[in-house]
Order: sequence, then structure tokens, then C-alpha cells
Amino acid sequence: MTSGSATTTARPPTTSPSTGPTGTGSPATTAIPRTTGPGTTGPTTTDNWRTSTPTPYTPDIPGYSTDPAHVLISVEQVDAGVDGVRSTDRTLVFGDGRVVVTSPDSVSGLSELRIDQRSLRGLITEAAGRGLLTGTSFGEPGITDQGWTTVTFDTDLGLVEHRVHAPGFTDGLDEMQVVAREDMAAFENLLLSTLNTDPLDLPADYLPAEIEIRATMAFPTDGQATEPVVAWPFTRSARKLFGDNGCTILPLEQVRGLLDEIVVEEPLTRTGDRRVAVDTGVDSPASLALVLTFPTGRATCSPPDVVAVSLATPWPADDRRATDQWARWLADDAVHTLAAAGVLGPEAGDASDLSWYRLLYSTGEVKGRTVVDVTGEALGSARDPETFAVRIDGRTGEVLRSTAD
Repeated sequence: MTSGSATTTARPPTTSPSTGPTGTGSPATTAIPRTTGPGTTGPTTTDNWRTSTPTPYTPDIPGYSTDPAHVLISVEQVDAGVDGVRSTDRTLVFGDGRVVVTSPDSVSGLSELRIDQRSLRGLITEAAGRGLLTGTSFGEPGITDQGWTTVTFDTDLGLVEHRVHAPGFTDGLDEMQVVAREDMAAFENLLLSTLNTDPLDLPADYLPAEIEIRATMAFPTDGQATEPVVAWPFTRSARKLFGDNGCTILPLEQVRGLLDEIVVEEPLTRTGDRRVAVDTGVDSPASLALVLTFPTGRATCSPPDVVAVSLATPWPADDRRATDQWARWLADDAVHTLAAAGVLGPEAGDASDLSWYRLLYSTGEVKGRTVVDVTGEALGSARDPETFAVRIDGRTGEVLRSTAD
């Protein structure tokens, strides 16, 4: 999908306007029923939180699922500029009226509240009236290095996704595109007003039953200070938790100790997550940065796209295979140590310089010893196409060879 556009995925309706949910038994999802029909007087309807009075039958307003896991409306606002993405704010509105919003003042970076079904229907009515439940064009303003807003609606009409690049700018747009942007801004204002004036309860910290944790090397970059490191908070070792693919899913109760170490005043990551540096309790890698994601749906840890690399140079090895995450961290630690010492050349002087390199890893066997080879290839035509290679012991991280030898 391109910026300034919309995509729509059709889906079968969950309800018949005159008869309600189709089929027999209890459906997996339930659409919002019509309270009245043409020429009839519908009964007062009762939702989970309050009683609402009938509203006129409007055939253009689609039904939608009230499943608690169904994301009915999603708004993602990305602040970006010449320095890249600065922050991401999200608002998720579920079919049962639950709302999860970005909240930097909470431990998880998210807060939860509820709105009633009348408010929810009002939002869908507004979106339908402004033509936002089907595809439309928002155009591309003549400006670069700006943020964007992505808004999705998932109703009986289908799943539609809008992306508005550089909200607030209209240079180079035609009249219809300007109107479309005004309509989107009006909907976002109504959503914000609804959350501020019509919640059924006060916002509370959002803490799901399971938390996704991804581990990365905790190297400072671009002159940043080294992160404060807290003690290892889990009973299982870092290698057992993260050694295979760098990610794990843990029940909330097992993460309580780590949550206590979160400094709420610290900014969220650019993707809206929390980050804590921890001491692994071993020499290498001595510390890791744990990025905590608090999922609003099912927690997932997708394995990284790691493939076996058959490095023929500079040193041979047998039984070449993919390198697991723990061995990659051992290699990263060795590479950064050598780079900081100036061993790998002037173009690989520190962690930020190494970001200009594509690192390739390969595990193999040499005379009964498991080794990991890592090569660095400089990226970008403007830089010297320098390369380097390092071989370490795959179990201890000891540097065995480097291109500086």
C-alpha cells in the first residue's frame, strides 16, 4: 500500500439488517443489531454497560463485531522528520467498547478505558458519513521528512486502511484530497473528544496476561551514554530464555520484578515499547537490552530470518550452519570490542560506525571446535568498501582470528 491511499478487504456480513446474526447457535462474533427497521418501532436495547434508546434505522451504517478481541478502529500517529521516526502513538478501539491508548505515564506505556456502544456507534456513523469506511485518496503533499497517520476500520463492509502522509499539509493536492484530509481530521477529533468526555471509567494502566520480550545488544550509539544496567530479574538464564531467537513470551507474574525496574519518566522507544538494560551474569554478552512489548492481542515471538551462510573465505570450516542468537551476540561482542580498539580499521571505530556494515554470521566446525565467523561488508557507495572478518569460539566468545592478524 502506498502513502495517501486506502486498501479495502471485503468480508462477509456478520448480520442481516432485518434479522440480526444469521445461522444457528451462538456465533463466534456478533454484529451490532439494528434497533429499528423501516416502518417499525424497535425496542430499547441494552448493552454491557448502560441502556440506550432506539436510534433511527440507517441502512448505510454497517454492523460490526462486538468480540472483545476484534479491533474495530485503529489509529497510529507517527511523528517523524529528517532524523527518522521520533515516536509512535496508538489508539485501538475494540468491538466491545474497550480502548487501549499510548500513555507514557504508565509502566507499559499503554492505558485502558471503555466507552459504551452508543459512543461506538457514533464513531462508526461519523466515519461512514465522511466516506472513511471505503477506499479514498488523500494525495501526497509536496513535502518530505514528515510523519504519517494510519487509520483502519474493520466493519461488515470489510477492512479498510487509510494512510495520510504529512497530515496538515495540502500543497499539491486537489480539492477532493483536501476534503478527504479534512474528513479524516474531523473523525480523529471526534474520537479524541469521545475518549475525553464519554469514558465509562477512568484510564488505568494496561497490563496484559502475557508480555513479549525481545533481547538485543545494549551498545550505546551516536555518542549516547551507556544505559543503567539492573540485575538479572529471571530465574532462568539469559541463554535459556533468549539464546535461540532473542525473544520470549512470559506470564505477567514472572515479569513483575522487571516492571519494578522501569523508570516511567524515561521516554518510550520509537515504537512505543519499554526498554531496560540487564546484567546477564556472564562475561559475554555481559549485558542485554530487553525491549518489552505489551500486546493488545495474542503475544507472538516470530523467529528471526536467520539462514546458514556458507563463507568460503577468509577461513574454511566444516558443517556450515545457521548461527543461533546467543552465538551471534558473542560474535557482536567480539566485533565491537575489536572495533573500539581500532583493530578492524578506521571505518569501524565504534558501535555507530558498525551500523554502516552488513554483518554475516556462519557457524562451523574446525578440528572438533565450534567456531563462529562474522564478516562485515560496508554499506553505501559513499563509504570506503572496506570489509573485515572475525572468528570466535562458538561456546566462549574467545577471539581466535581476525583480519588484523
